[in-house]
Amino acid sequence: MQLYTLKVIESDLSHGGLTLFSQHVHHEKFVSANLRLCGENAMPYIKSEELAIQFLNAILPVLEKKYGSGFKVEIEAFTMSMNSSVASRKIRKKAEDDSDLIEQRLIVNYFTPRRSPKFPPPGDVVP
Repeated sequence: MQLYTLKVIESDLSHGGLTLFSQHVHHEKFVSANLRLCGENAMPYIKSEELAIQFLNAILPVLEKKYGSGFKVEIEAFTMSMNSSVASRKIRKKAEDDSDLIEQRLIVNYFTPRRSPKFPPPGDVVP
């Protein structure tokens, strides 16, 4: 199964603080489906390249405003073996959940970090 994620390729160490120091040193920082910097444990699994491109294009202005113009993100593809193991089922479920959340964010045009796009506060959604 081909999946995609958003990998941070350039950033200032001050963004993410000491909690992401190890990820920064090993170049393993990602942008989660909730628009937070994260390590591999919370990186999004996106089902299609088209969805990843749409999401990246939509969130790039938000990320540049928050982290500065030196903040760069790229789409990284990876292949997961999909057998009937418990791990494969968990990965498949996470890919479904992350892709659904990203689709919801794109539909309602809501990119506030850490807030659910299902019920944004009144006045926050731009038509």
